[in-house]
Amino acid sequence: MRVQLAGVGKHYGAHVILDQVTLTIGPKARIGLVGPNGVGKTTLLRIVAGLESPDIGAVTRAPARAGPRPRRPTPAPRPRPGPTA
Repeated sequence: MRVQLAGVGKHYGAHVILDQVTLTIGPKARIGLVGPNGVGKTTLLRIVAGLESPDIGAVTRAPARAGPRPRRPTPAPRPRPGPTA
């Protein structure tokens, strides 16, 4: 899944947590967030995951692929053991 954040902001009362965050996370991407306590790392991840909504800005989520997923080939059935003579 591709996730795009454009101008995302979040605040709690007068305390600004995120201000004008713009970010694109591509399919299969791995990200890491590093920073001191209380700077909004968890809030940002919650917004990316769709668990929280930004106060301002837009979050766009799109599937990784435009079409249907390819199906795996069905394995051939294994022969059953027959009676022993």
